[in-house]
Amino acid sequence: MFPNYLFARFSLSESQTIVHYSPGISGIVRFGQHISPIPSSSILELREFLGDEGIKTLQFELAEGDGVSIVDGPLTGQDGVITKLLPARDRVRVLLEFLGNTREVELGLLAVFRHTKPTGT
Repeated sequence: MFPNYLFARFSLSESQTIVHYSPGISGIVRFGQHISPIPSSSILELREFLGDEGIKTLQFELAEGDGVSIVDGPLTGQDGVITKLLPARDRVRVLLEFLGNTREVELGLLAVFRHTKPTGT
C-alpha cells in the first residue's frame, strides 16, 4: 500500500533535519509546505490490517462492464466503463464521455481503478 515509505515517530522541531538527510530517505511527505502528522490510531489500524508480517497483497480483477475512474495520464478524473480487456498488452479499452461525445480509449491497466462491480452481478 505504501511502497518505499517508512513511518517514523520523531519530534519534528528537534529531528526534522536529521530525518530528512538520513541515508535512504528522499524526503518527508508534505502537502504543499505542510507536513501532516499521522495519528497514532491510523498507525494502529494499519498494523491490524497488515498483520504480523507487515505485508498485505491486494488483488483486484477488472472485467468488461466494470465502471472505472482514470487515475493516471491526461484523462485523470474521468469515469468510464471497460469495454475490452487486452491482457497480453496489460491494457484495457474504456468507453467514456469526453467533450460531449462518447469515445473508446485504450489505457494501461494501472491507469484505471475499478469503482463498481461488473454489470449484471
